[in-house]
Amino acid sequence: MNFTKSLVLVTVLCCFSCSNAQQKERLTIQKPHVENNNSIILASKVKLYSKRLGEERELLISLPENYDQEIQDYPVIFVMDADHVAMFELTRSINNLLAETDFMPKSIIVGLTNNGNLNNRFQMTSGANRGSGFYENKASDYLHFLQYVVIPYVKKNYRVANHKTIIGLSPSNGPLHEAFYNQPNIFDSYIFLAADLYFNYSKSQSKGEKLMEAMKDKSHPKATVYLGMGSKDVDFNQKWGMQFSEYEAQLTAAKNENIRFKFDIIEGDGHYEMAVKGIKNAFKHIYSEDIWNRQNIYHADRGNTPIDIKKHFDRLSAHYGFDIFPPESKIESQTRALLRWGSSENLTTAITLLTQAIEYYPNSASLHLILAEAYQKSNDTNMTKRYLKKAIELANKFTVKNYHWFSKKVTELNE
Repeated sequence: MNFTKSLVLVTVLCCFSCSNAQQKERLTIQKPHVENNNSIILASKVKLYSKRLGEERELLISLPENYDQEIQDYPVIFVMDADHVAMFELTRSINNLLAETDFMPKSIIVGLTNNGNLNNRFQMTSGANRGSGFYENKASDYLHFLQYVVIPYVKKNYRVANHKTIIGLSPSNGPLHEAFYNQPNIFDSYIFLAADLYFNYSKSQSKGEKLMEAMKDKSHPKATVYLGMGSKDVDFNQKWGMQFSEYEAQLTAAKNENIRFKFDIIEGDGHYEMAVKGIKNAFKHIYSEDIWNRQNIYHADRGNTPIDIKKHFDRLSAHYGFDIFPPESKIESQTRALLRWGSSENLTTAITLLTQAIEYYPNSASLHLILAEAYQKSNDTNMTKRYLKKAIELANKFTVKNYHWFSKKVTELNE
């Protein structure tokens, strides 16, 4: 995705000092032309045709920050009902927050919209017709569109990891039901918001009963399932809350190790507003603390070494089946702190950690610049010049997030 750059970085090379004829690297900042109609681009749009639905559907696609300069593949989160109650924006924002604070990996967000037609969202329902023309039970058609049109398009055009999550809300949970029962190899994780388990799937079986049957099946592929409901829905019908508790007890007794599940009643929230906390809780269930175990991993003063950090993320990568990297911002803040403390041991740790981090983020101007500073503090002139030159080269090519700090630090290293 092309994001509007807020500045242009220009490298001024081959500047010689009259006194010692020493070449130095310098950075100048050219202020960009600002227009009144500038905007931040949060997503791109693409229209794809579905034969089964008989129409084009618009997709919203949000890529992680710095996608163009990073090298890793990203898990994908598919959001049903993307243009209803800000589901796409909400999912994107929560992922950004949790990824930046190292509770989950950065992800590509793909939203399937309803083309502005509210009735379209009711087509996504699965199961027995509830007697209304709205509930057209086309969930299998939507799943077919996802499987054979949307997912291949995303795989072809973006760097995607082998991990897919699908999110539904109330009637748009239909494709999740259909996938879990009938096409269980498409998705790895399922987030049922305002989970409609109380309606019929068939004349003899409710959606909840059908889902429990599938979740107890020990031949089912491994999956993580989150089912959330607002407490105001439970207040409206106490039976729904009782069913939630009964289903949770059934699955706990079944001890199916292939299915990690969480039933969650969001206190104080209604049918749609529960999505805010529900999405956050669901992500923290998929990337749960007992697996993620992120606490204090970056703190060298608590006995953790760069090798420990690498082992930690290698373990996470092996568990989830795709490469997971430590957040660049975490490495940057920790190594800058090590340089401030200034001991020879801290400098050695910082250099090791930064060298390791550059393998994850080879196009990061900031990490190269901090490494140049570390070598300067270690009195290694040649390595200082090498990484300073590379930092400026990358700053010209990619966006530098904290450009004021970057410019100031380049000036300091040239003195």
